[in-house]
Amino acid sequence: SCVTGVQTCALPIWKMYLVAGTTLMGLVLVSGCQALHSETRLQYVSRLHRDIFKNYDKDIIPVIGEGEPVNLKMGMSMYHMKLNENAELDFTAWARFSWTDARLKWDPEEYHNITDFRIPANRVWVPDAEIYNAIEYGPGYWSNTLGEHHHNAIVYNNGMVLYIPPIHGKVQCKDAEEPVVDMPWGEYDCLVKLGSWTFDSSKLNISKYGDLNCVDINDLDPLSPLFVTENSCKEESLESKVYDCCPETYQSIAFKFKVQRRFISEETGIKNNEHILPPLVQTTVIY
Repeated sequence: SCVTGVQTCALPIWKMYLVAGTTLMGLVLVSGCQALHSETRLQYVSRLHRDIFKNYDKDIIPVIGEGEPVNLKMGMSMYHMKLNENAELDFTAWARFSWTDARLKWDPEEYHNITDFRIPANRVWVPDAEIYNAIEYGPGYWSNTLGEHHHNAIVYNNGMVLYIPPIHGKVQCKDAEEPVVDMPWGEYDCLVKLGSWTFDSSKLNISKYGDLNCVDINDLDPLSPLFVTENSCKEESLESKVYDCCPETYQSIAFKFKVQRRFISEETGIKNNEHILPPLVQTTVIY
């Protein structure tokens, strides 16, 4: 109300409270924004981790609803191979897995535009993938390495997880020629069959990483004693099967390929193969 003869007017009490409240709210918002922008990278990445993993259970497969299986892309990049006198293929490779876990999604704008982070794979759900036809399961081999999940996975803000651990495996191969001729220089038929150990296709829908029917050989060590020949991977590798134990359908990826020796190490030195077949050529580069 205005006082008679005075040029200024006092605001009503309720308006004074309104102005004061608005000012205070503005100060809080400004200070909050300043605090947000003053966060160090360590602070906002830690905040993101706390928010995501607060109620996260890594032992539960991220199936959101019935009829909505987790889509898993699975493959393998071969790095080094050797074959012993019993035609056992001993190899090192990079396993390749990619899937989406909706529980790991976040809005980058709330975390200084962070779009991905690295974390030990034992902190997140990881598929229980195995080599079905492995002949070694002990320490240092595929099953043991993937069971421990020591290597990092990359988590993206859309919930996608990329996991590419180095692995070691051993499978039984056989001479591709009948009757056996040109030993030990001929081709050998090899199979590496990958799949989930417990999840059927209603929970885990498997597809080929990079849509490859074969192991990726773009990173094969040029000094590897073996190479993959051009006669490899002529068949569709994705398989579905119902086992005697269970009524559900299980999917797997069966990489069928042929290998040949480049050379053999002997006491007298290196003996090279004089009948080298053309190698398999892959034009697609998979990351």
